Order: sequence, then C-alpha cells, then structure tokens
Amino acid sequence: MSSEQEKNKHLVTGILISVPWNVKQACKNAESSWLMRKMGENLAHHLRSVVVQNKDVIFKQDNDRSLDYNIIKQCNTIREFDTAYTIKIFNYSNVYHYYEEATLSNKLHLINVPCLCLSAADDPFLYFRDIPVNEADEHGNLAILVTSCGGHVGYLDTFWPFTNNNFMLKLIQQYIDAIMVDKNYEKFVNL
Repeated sequence: MSSEQEKNKHLVTGILISVPWNVKQACKNAESSWLMRKMGENLAHHLRSVVVQNKDVIFKQDNDRSLDYNIIKQCNTIREFDTAYTIKIFNYSNVYHYYEEATLSNKLHLINVPCLCLSAADDPFLYFRDIPVNEADEHGNLAILVTSCGGHVGYLDTFWPFTNNNFMLKLIQQYIDAIMVDKNYEKFVNL
C-alpha cells in the first residue's frame, strides 16, 4: 500500500461538484467570448479579494518574497491570478504545469473509492465535450451525473432562485444516505 493510500484508507466515498475535468480548457473557455471574459473577471476579482483581505497573513508567510502584491491586485483573468499567485504558492514551474496537475480527466484511474461527480452540460467554464463520460464507464468507482442545466454551481430545482430547492444539496444527502445506511460502504473495503 502506498503512503497516499495508507493516509486515505478511511476515506469511504467522494462527491465532486462541477469538477475541473480539464483545467487548461476551462481557462480557455473563460477567455473565449465577451460574456465569458466578464464572468472570468468576476471570478478573478473574488480571488484577488481573498488575497487582499488576508494579505497580512499571506505576505508574512511569503518567506522567499516571490509574491508581488501589486501584480496580484491588478490580475483581471483567472490565468493572470494563477500566474501571479497560485503557481508560486504551490511551487509550480508555470501555469500550464499547474493546470495539467489540477486536471482530473487523466487521473480517473487513481480514484479508489466510490465517487459521484455532478457536472452540468451547460457549465460555461467546462463544456460537455470535456466531461469524460466514456472514460468514467471504464472505472467501477466513478459515476458522472450530467444534468442538462445547472451552470457551474447552480443546480436549482426551480426557476425561482430564492427557494430552498437545490438539486445539488438533495443529491448529496441522498448519496450519503445510500452509502451510510446499512453500511453499504463496507462493500468497497478491501476490494
């Protein structure tokens, strides 16, 4: 048993929501049109704001001084933010190396516990063609549920967004109940 497997041996199941199946392609999609660039700029703004709100902690721990606060504050795209911040924090050589490592579609064979993945065919960042539905069929521990709509993380049951009807939350509850009731997870131990 590898050290990673030993460390995670008590993991019973996984639920993955709006999975980054192909991060490089998702980043390209986020820069593909005016609307997508606006959505990407909004996401980059939120990423920047996390750094700005926590700058005292982040820059206190930046011992090698590789981060440049002024550059991070000016990032307008996800790729710019990842180049200025993410790859430096996690020690990647470049943004494409990070995107390759963060991509899940080429790592399906590493999933050793039952996992339910929820993706939407209308996800603006990850197109349906990028969801590895056929590849998932080859792995007994993986189920990908693709809804026709739901955007990136919407998954509402109704058109009216101010209700408590959230398909994603109901699905998570049903899945956990199914795994935990009658200890169904024990079927997957020591396979």
